[in-house]
This record gives sequence, structure tokens and C-alpha cells, in this order.
Amino acid sequence: MRGACNAEVIDIDNDGRLDIILAGHQGEKNCNVILHNQTTDGSSLCFSVEPYEPDFLLREAIIQPADFNNDGFQDFAISALVDGKEDQLRFTDIYLNNPDERGRFTRLGLGEKGADLKRKSGGALQVADFNDDGWDDIMLAGVGEASSGESSTRQRIYINQQTAIPSFSAISCEFQTDTYTLSSAASNSAGVIDWNGDGCYDVMLGGTKSNVYGGMLYLNDGNGRLRRSTAIPGATGACIIFPDYNGDGRKDLLINGLSKDNNYLTAEQQGRNAILCSNLLPVPSRPDAPAAPTFAKRDGGVTLSWQAPETAHPGFTYEVYIKDEEGNLLNSTPSHIGDTNDGIRKVNRAGRAGHLTHWTFFPTKPGTYSWGVQTIDAAFTGSLFTEGPQFTVTEEDISDAINPILTSPEEEIVNGKWLNGKCYDLSGQRLPKPRKGINITADGQEARKVLLSR
Repeated sequence: MRGACNAEVIDIDNDGRLDIILAGHQGEKNCNVILHNQTTDGSSLCFSVEPYEPDFLLREAIIQPADFNNDGFQDFAISALVDGKEDQLRFTDIYLNNPDERGRFTRLGLGEKGADLKRKSGGALQVADFNDDGWDDIMLAGVGEASSGESSTRQRIYINQQTAIPSFSAISCEFQTDTYTLSSAASNSAGVIDWNGDGCYDVMLGGTKSNVYGGMLYLNDGNGRLRRSTAIPGATGACIIFPDYNGDGRKDLLINGLSKDNNYLTAEQQGRNAILCSNLLPVPSRPDAPAAPTFAKRDGGVTLSWQAPETAHPGFTYEVYIKDEEGNLLNSTPSHIGDTNDGIRKVNRAGRAGHLTHWTFFPTKPGTYSWGVQTIDAAFTGSLFTEGPQFTVTEEDISDAINPILTSPEEEIVNGKWLNGKCYDLSGQRLPKPRKGINITADGQEARKVLLSR
């Protein structure tokens, strides 16, 4: 996968194992694939390689996961440059997860000519519930092209229309009327966070405007309409993050990139810099924890449910942890669990359960499981975990796993033959025979990853 230009890590089928979405290409070799996690124990990793977009050679891609239609399964959006097509230079679209074949994705065509989303690249793609209605919206910025209906450099907020097949409509606000050049292909070249503590997602853009370095904080009115608030540092090729730099309980702003911002830097300081802006607003309180956790087993899955705290906004999200009977954590949970740091987030990101107050887990093994859930606010601060009741899964409760996508059942290796008959897993362990997923064949110093049939 040397041609992959970007990746995102999500659980595409709710089995607790993290999968990897890749985008990019190397020459004519398309690397728009999903590494579908098929690992069965902790001794090694095993993935199947599944294509999701064979028609576009993407470059400088930004990938953002979200449950756009609130069906409990992660979808994802992509913004990128396109190679090899004379009539299209840029790409923006959404891939919808099929709940009947969880982990299978369909491109919706929302970035086609004349469609709602205006294709962009070289800017930013962010996902958040900007109008606080419990449905994820899209922030898209960058350079457009004439074939998409907007060739200018511009940024927009697209509001989710709450449909089963996701659809979006651009909203008019001060954020749209400004024009910033970001010159980036990273998801964090624009910042999205609740900066002023009102529970709504605000936006920071830190690029150039009319060739002058400068940025702007846009505050949310609660309906997704963003208004100008105050100037922030401007930088191109920037990374915007929100650490609590001084440990006072408020998220600060750190922007790193090429900056010649006269408002924040002296002439000697200008260049590639990291600029820290401390947040001086009142320290917000942690969100309250969910209540009344329960579970129900059905159709090969276990639906974990809870009640949102009365103080929560619809735009808040939730994070779930699952442990086996020995106390081993079975899913990736970027929060501390238990003890004095219980619920404290390790990263600034929305909860993987999304805005819903339930999440269905599809276990791969029988056993007795424990779980808990926490609230994540718009500043990505986590509540304490609420522990749910244990549940037991038998062999009869487990649904069939999704089989990898293959071109033919007879196919053994897609890119050739075993070299010297040697086969290894990802940890370097010699295997007696090929296994489903990614294996490594070696001939001296040369190594290749291959896809096996089931």
C-alpha cells in the first residue's frame, strides 16, 4: 500500500476491532481500499483487503468518518485531488455503510456535477453537528472547479437533511462569505471545537485572505450559522489542534505552519512556526454521565442503550467501552477507564457511538462481557463512565462474520505467486500455509503484501 496518501481508523462493522480506510494511488495501482480487521486473537494481526472506490485515482485525500444517517454504523466522507481524468480535478463524496452487510460501502454521488456538495480539495473537511440537532453536518473548504458548479476558493457549512440516504444543504452565514486559502490536505487544517463553552461547535480557519496571512474564529449561533468573532493566527499548510496547554481545564489553540502573520509575529519570527493562543474564557464543567444503561440481544448483536443526561445537547456524542470476563478491553476507547482519571479523554474527537443513545455490538466470541458509556461534549470533554449490566453471549448468539470481498473464489494470490514458498504474518512469524488476510511473502530483502481467498 505504498501509494496510500491518507488513512482513517474506524470500526466499520461494530465488532469492536478497528479497521483502516486508505485512499491514494501509485501510478495506475489504486489504493482506495479498506483493511478489514479479521484478527481472532492478540498474537497477530490479520486483515482482508477490500476495494471501495476503483474508479478514481485520489491524491492529497482527507478522510472523515461519521454516522451520517444515524443508523448506528460508521460512514465516511472524502475530499481529494483526482489524477487521470481530464474532465475532473477534484473529488468530494460520502460512502454509506450498508447495515444489512455491515462494512460494505456505497458512494452516494453527492459531489457529482450539479449536486449539493461542491467538490473541493487543498483545504479542509470536517464533520460535526453544527446546528445541534443530533445529525452530523459537513464543513468543506478549499479550491473548487468549474465542472462542480463552483471554481472559486471558498468554505461552506452543509447541513444534514436527516434523510435515510444522506443529503445536505448549504447554509448562508458569515463563514461562507469570507474566502480563505488554506493550502493544505489535512483534516486539522481547520479547527472545530466548542471554544466559548455554550455547547455548540465553533470553527477556526487560519490561512490567508487576499494574500494576507490571518485567520478567524467563527462562533456558532446554535443553528449552524457562524459569525466572525476574533482574529487568530494565519498559516498555510497548517495544523490546528486544541491542547489544554497550561492544565487549567480549558482547551487552548495551537496552530503550526508557514506563517507571516504581522498581527502575531515580528519580522524575525515569521516562517514555519507553532503559535499558541491561550483560552481566557471561564473553565467549563464536565458533561454529566448517561443514565439507565441496559442491553438487549437480537439478530446476532447486543444493543447497548442508555439515557442522555438532562444537561446534554443533541449534538453531544457518546463513547462505549467493552471488556471480556477477564477485564481485557476489547474495543478502542480513547478515554481513561476507572480510577481517578475515569472518563478523561486522550484525544480531541467525537465519541465513536455518535449522537445516538444506543449502539449495537457484534461480538466474535462467546463469553460474559462488561461495558460502560460516557458523554462527550462539543469541546471533546468526557464525563465519568456509567457502568452497564453484564451480558453473556453464546455461540448461538453470534452472527456470521462478513466475508472479505474477492474477485473470484478460486483466486489465491492477486499479485502473483509465493516467493520461495515462504509466508509470514504481520509480526514476522513464519506460517505453515497462507492465511486469509494480509500475509507477507519474502524473497531475500523483498517483501510484499498479498490478498488470499477464503
